[in-house]
Amino acid sequence: MIPPPLAITLGDPAGIGIEVALKSLQPDVPTVLIGSSQLLDIPTVRRWAEGIDIVPISQLDRLDTTEFSPGQIAWIDPAPYLTIRPDQEISESNGKVALASIQLAADLALRHKIRAIVTAPISKRSFQLAGAPALDHTQLFGLLTNTEATMGFYSEKMNVVLTTIHSPLSEVPSLITKELLERTIRRAHQWLRSLGIKDPRIAVAGLNPHAGEDGLMGTEEITTIRPVIIDLQREFPELSGPYPADTLFWKADRFDCIIAQYHDQGLSPLKMVAFDTAVNTTLGLPFVRTSPDHGTAFDIAYQDRANPNSMKAAIQLALRMSDGY
Repeated sequence: MIPPPLAITLGDPAGIGIEVALKSLQPDVPTVLIGSSQLLDIPTVRRWAEGIDIVPISQLDRLDTTEFSPGQIAWIDPAPYLTIRPDQEISESNGKVALASIQLAADLALRHKIRAIVTAPISKRSFQLAGAPALDHTQLFGLLTNTEATMGFYSEKMNVVLTTIHSPLSEVPSLITKELLERTIRRAHQWLRSLGIKDPRIAVAGLNPHAGEDGLMGTEEITTIRPVIIDLQREFPELSGPYPADTLFWKADRFDCIIAQYHDQGLSPLKMVAFDTAVNTTLGLPFVRTSPDHGTAFDIAYQDRANPNSMKAAIQLALRMSDGY
């Protein structure tokens, strides 16, 4: 049985999403691109698309009957009535196209019309101008599926899952509850099992310097983090921590995944070692969603300079995670 197509949302029209998407397509993988068809009017995009058999689909139900021949790519424009602004870094219309693309992809995934979603980067500022109900992809997919989503990152060198996501640092300590940390660890364990790791070795980072130094530098490790780890160790013997974050990432090769307590704690070391190959994935959704771990890169858009490696890795991970999904 031929699986449903993979969907790639093209992100902000002023960014590098269209470039990295077209440079990452796999001829043997049925794929549908979701984004403004006006992108195909841009000379640089037409050059990138040379040799690709792009078939516009105006009726969504045709996805059920479309026969994808090798190298053929479907294209759905979620908002043909909107005029995109490829030369504007902040644009309400660009944000609306990006938002409509994500909403359509989620709807198709929930109706099992596609096998997984890979999302190109968005502009958070344009997203908000467009009236988006969330700040980022992770939060939006959570709203669209009524899920408290979790953010994870995959790379060949280390895997990282975040307890809190895009939260101000001043709010992080109050956000880390036993319920949130337990959910984060459980989802990380389930994700690693889906990748074929039988007994995942999961290390949990502390929140404070030196993991609190027995309460001298903060008490969250004592009151919240360590009790959750102890409770879950009965179920997950390979779970350990909390470790001081300044040394934990140095020995990341001893673990299958690190639980970071906040955004920069986990993403700074990850991007140091896997900036061009790391993949963002949303855990806890009823479908698979991955994304390259980089931004819109407005400064190099449409200059044929974008590195597609992270998008290629995101596609590979989406196919791996959705195999038999």
